[in-house]
Amino acid sequence: MNGAIREKFLDAETGEVRVDALAKSYRALERKLSEVTSGRGAGSDGGGRDGPSPANLANLDRDGDGVPDGPDG
Repeated sequence: MNGAIREKFLDAETGEVRVDALAKSYRALERKLSEVTSGRGAGSDGGGRDGPSPANLANLDRDGDGVPDGPDG
C-alpha cells in the first residue's frame, strides 16, 4: 500500500502512514479549492461553473510533487 503514499506522509522510523499529516493536507486542499472555485482566493479568476483554471490549480502545488503544500501554500 505504501507505494501509493508519498514519503512526506510516511513515518521515517516505522514506515507507517502519518494519517494526521495526510488529513491536514487534504483539508488544506479542500480549503484552497473552495477559495478558487468561489472566487474568494487572492488572484483567483473565480473559477465559475467549469471550475478553476489550470493555472490556479498549479498554484496549489508550488514544489511540484503533486501534493498541495499546506494551508498557507
